[in-house]
Amino acid sequence: MLTNSESKPTHTSRHSHPQSEHPSSGLSGKAKLLWPLTGLAALLWFCLRVIPKPSRANYPCQRMAAPVAFSFLAWLASLFASWALFRRARVAWRKTRYPLAALAVLVGLIVLASGSMSQPAQPASAALHSDPPNSPMGVARGIFPGRVAWVYNPAAAVWNGVSGNWWDDNNTSQSAVDAMLSQALQNLTGAASDAAAWNALLRDFNQRHGKGAIGYTSGEKIAIKLNMNDSQSGYAANNNINASPQLALALARQLVYQAGFSPSEITFYDASRYMIDSVYNKLHGEFPAIVIVDAYGGSGRVKAQWVSGAIAYSVNSNNGTALPTCVVNASYLINMAIMKLHSYAGVTLLGKNHYGSINFRSEHTPLAPKSTPAYSLQTDFMAHKDLGEKTALFMIDSLYGHNDPNGVPRIRWTIPPFYNRWPSSLFLSQDQVALDSVGYDFLGAQYATYGLLPNADNYLHEAALANNPPSGVFYAPNGDHVRAQSLGVHEHWNNLLDKQYTRNIGSGNGIELVYQGPVYNLTRTFFPAIRR
Repeated sequence: MLTNSESKPTHTSRHSHPQSEHPSSGLSGKAKLLWPLTGLAALLWFCLRVIPKPSRANYPCQRMAAPVAFSFLAWLASLFASWALFRRARVAWRKTRYPLAALAVLVGLIVLASGSMSQPAQPASAALHSDPPNSPMGVARGIFPGRVAWVYNPAAAVWNGVSGNWWDDNNTSQSAVDAMLSQALQNLTGAASDAAAWNALLRDFNQRHGKGAIGYTSGEKIAIKLNMNDSQSGYAANNNINASPQLALALARQLVYQAGFSPSEITFYDASRYMIDSVYNKLHGEFPAIVIVDAYGGSGRVKAQWVSGAIAYSVNSNNGTALPTCVVNASYLINMAIMKLHSYAGVTLLGKNHYGSINFRSEHTPLAPKSTPAYSLQTDFMAHKDLGEKTALFMIDSLYGHNDPNGVPRIRWTIPPFYNRWPSSLFLSQDQVALDSVGYDFLGAQYATYGLLPNADNYLHEAALANNPPSGVFYAPNGDHVRAQSLGVHEHWNNLLDKQYTRNIGSGNGIELVYQGPVYNLTRTFFPAIRR
């Protein structure tokens, strides 16, 4: 792994997973020594919470604790049973009943072995998917191909779930979010400064698009697609899950002060919704010249204008074919999605985010088909020259996340390393397929009890193999009859604890998940990371 230790804070880990470097099918090393304590703690926690109120057994945290607790009981029972059998064997041996003694020893060994096997293996992702773990498909993209930078800072999202709004400055720390974005940019590009990171991103983008190895040029415009799906009733701020105002402002600061864009060259948009006050006030208050586009154009916002016939779907579709003028005229895009499940699409990440970039939305069926392989609407978005292929940076806002596309975030994350905290994370990549694959794995693991629609990762298969997709569809959304090529690399991680992909373990040319944040282990104790 590459390191830039000179610019990294103390809690730095460049591994795919903050616990261990190598994949494992079960507990290993120190974890085995901690197993009895972990099992006992899980049993006590389960009993203390569930006995007074049995309905708590359905809580996500109890669903995680129950298998560990019951495995501990099975392990403990096997110890007592094997001990009793060995005593019986000793007595039989003294009485010269050798066959009976041998049988007791054999059964005791079997019981002891079965008890050892009851120690739970590291849990795999609960997401529904057809392809096995660490089986990459497609061609990775980026300065470091397939790299996804993940920064987790528990201090960024601290809302108590009751008082005020999750996006209030005392509940979501602007300084922490600023630092997270800075760190993620440097980790993604291997650069030693934010300015160098942006230069590297734009130079790589322009070189891949035939413009030469050049960075930002004065006068170029950039558009940022926010997900404002849950702002459908006017400009008044609400507490529903929308783009984080702090992350939007952090990105604006980066673009102006580090990348060199003039505020007037920057547009934040969601052409299908209201740009509510919580986001608008953050951006406009510090950068009045930034252009803010929404569907309605009131109170300082600019109403979306459309370029008709801009997208040609690869199969017949009832969805709109116009794209916003601010998108078509931009030199670069940034796609800033939110970590959310979706009742029709399965997940709503980068691919689904551009549903807010078309002028009319009609059908959801191609988002999560009833059977696979099948045509994917998201793949058309991801392959379009003014949408996915114009995007220089892909982002997933996971400061809070949600198990639904709408509503107030209520569920703290129980999977490691969050342990009943908000996810408080940020994910960046140059590879949209890789980033959505990582987001899919997190959502599938965290929200398993709420259900993830079957075939929700169909679009990732189609996008990764767009040049020869499983469905056989000829993806050519630009209307030029030129078939799309692979749009990035897709795979699922090895398991929930390690969260490793093939580039992390050196087994293939898939995804590399680069983590920065607290290091954790099975005892839920946080430790400073070791520099590497």
